[in-house]
Amino acid sequence: MFRVAFAAAMPPSFSLQRDAAREGALWGLGALTLLLAALRLTGSFYWGHLVLHGPDAWRWGVGWAIGFIALALFEEYSMRGYPLFTLTTGMGFWPSAVLLSAVFGLGHAFNPGETKIAVAGTVLVALFWCFSLLRTGSLWFAVGMHAAWNWGQSFLYGVPNSGHPAVGALMHPSISGSEWINGGSAGPEGSVLDLPLTLLLWVMLAARFPRVASCEAVHHDSPQIHHQN
Repeated sequence: MFRVAFAAAMPPSFSLQRDAAREGALWGLGALTLLLAALRLTGSFYWGHLVLHGPDAWRWGVGWAIGFIALALFEEYSMRGYPLFTLTTGMGFWPSAVLLSAVFGLGHAFNPGETKIAVAGTVLVALFWCFSLLRTGSLWFAVGMHAAWNWGQSFLYGVPNSGHPAVGALMHPSISGSEWINGGSAGPEGSVLDLPLTLLLWVMLAARFPRVASCEAVHHDSPQIHHQN
């Protein structure tokens, strides 16, 4: 049996938090790039060209990074932090994860330009982030991936992000063809290809972290998983 527990933050844990967040960020950018590359192969997405240069690119890039880090921290800790811990003590980890992921998806359903496929993908990736908590023992992997995914959409590649058009983007891409392939107004999150990609991420994470984490291995200021006999 497993239970979720919370460990107090200690200064020596900063490097571990940083490493988990950095790895999550690499997964986020890598997954988004892979999805867009797949869309390019279908002929429904074109990378476009640079529209920001020099100081403007730095200003928008840093600004979006700060904003999305703050957003990721808020959403991860409010949906997969203490609420997940509290519910887990009463109804178990996965029932709690499913419930909170459904709430997370429902919250995105009211975004302008959002689609049913995009909402389904949001629920699935929310479950994946719950799974990452179970395997890594920390929310920092999810925080890094969440922030990097959003930053990559809104700034780096200039595609819609959860139904919100890109503003201050580095690139000016273009899309064509069927919306169920390219995601339409929802962005790449609304592509049907996003669903199998997320399932692939589950397999990759299970291989990367084959055992459930324990607080003895990782000391973070976020939910951690303990073995309990």
